[in-house]
Amino acid sequence: MSGAAAIQVSSITNADKLMIVILQASSTGNYKVGVRINNDSTANNYNHSGGMLDVKSTYIAGDIFNIYSNSNGAFNDQITAAFFATSGTSQMTSTIFIDGGNSSGIKPFKIFTGTSGGTNGRQVYSGGWYTGTSTISSIRVINDDEATNFDAGTFYVFKTAYRDWE
Repeated sequence: MSGAAAIQVSSITNADKLMIVILQASSTGNYKVGVRINNDSTANNYNHSGGMLDVKSTYIAGDIFNIYSNSNGAFNDQITAAFFATSGTSQMTSTIFIDGGNSSGIKPFKIFTGTSGGTNGRQVYSGGWYTGTSTISSIRVINDDEATNFDAGTFYVFKTAYRDWE
C-alpha cells in the first residue's frame, strides 16, 4: 500500500461473502481509512451502526466510547474502517466482512479495527449495510478520500461463493 492513496482489487465475480483485511497500514496524520464497493461514493449508500473507541491524550468521562453511526463519526460515502492517530507512527489493522456480494440486494457488513501509535486514533467495531444494487465486482481501499498516500500496509480480499445459511 506504500506510496498510494487508493488500492483496488477488481474482477471479483460470483462472491457471496468477502473478507477484506488491511494489515499494519500507516499514514502520517489524522486521516480516515475507508472501503468503497465498486468504487461507489454515492452519499447514503453506506449505513453504519455500532461503536467507536477514541484514543485521547487525556481522559474525559463519557468521551472515550462513542456511538458510531452516519451522524456520529462515520461517512456515508464509504465503509469507514478506521482513523489514524495524529502520530507519524500510527498504524491500523482492520477486518471487514461483507455478505450478499453476488446479489443485487442489500449487503450487510461488519468491521473490526485496531489502531496504535498516538492520540486521536479511533478503533471501530460496528456493522452496517450497503444499499447499492449492483453485484460486487471491486473493492477499493482509500486513505482520506484518496488525498493522502499510505506509508505502509498490506491489503487482502478473500472471497467465497458458498452461502452457509441456505
